[in-house]
Amino acid sequence: MNNLIIGTPRSGTFNLYNSIVENPGNSGISEPFFNYFDRGHATYSEFKKELPNLIDKSNNNFTIKTISVQYPKDVSVESSLEFYEDLISYFDNIIFIDRRDMKSHFESWCNLVDKIKRFGGNKVNNKYVFNSNKVDLNNLDLFFKIKHQFLRIVEKFNGSIFYYEDLYFDKQEETYKQMNLEYTEVAKEYLNPSRKYRQDNTNSILI
Repeated sequence: MNNLIIGTPRSGTFNLYNSIVENPGNSGISEPFFNYFDRGHATYSEFKKELPNLIDKSNNNFTIKTISVQYPKDVSVESSLEFYEDLISYFDNIIFIDRRDMKSHFESWCNLVDKIKRFGGNKVNNKYVFNSNKVDLNNLDLFFKIKHQFLRIVEKFNGSIFYYEDLYFDKQEETYKQMNLEYTEVAKEYLNPSRKYRQDNTNSILI
């Protein structure tokens, strides 16, 4: 099965993606249009030429993970729904994932912004001890724009939203299976709470 994961930043997409592609016989691409603060580097027309070959080579066990505001450089916000409509047509299984807890999500987003500003794309998936000084209200406008764009995509394609809190805490196996995914030992490993990034000062996992 070919899977397309579309999420908001810091909604658990990274470990969800790995929980799929690290199984034998699976392959994928994580965030092919990456750049949180600018446009992606590849054009969609270029990417589309390679996509069928990538899917064929994987024997239809191919996964792409992307973030709702990541687009190729020839796609704008205005044309993004048309871009997603075409991209979705290549996949059997579409997974939309977000977070319910707005406060903790915004705090995690602020930490991510801080890391990208300081380290670029490096260290964004490292564990960290939460520091309230990193919460910058100047990030709030972009945070809500990201949430809004995610909801536009979900509503356009009549999708169902899965939530980080269910997948990683309360209803892990049930949620994973509802995503039409096989709950393997590899999945259990990547969804284990010990892999969560945010820690408190006593090293217990919070987020």
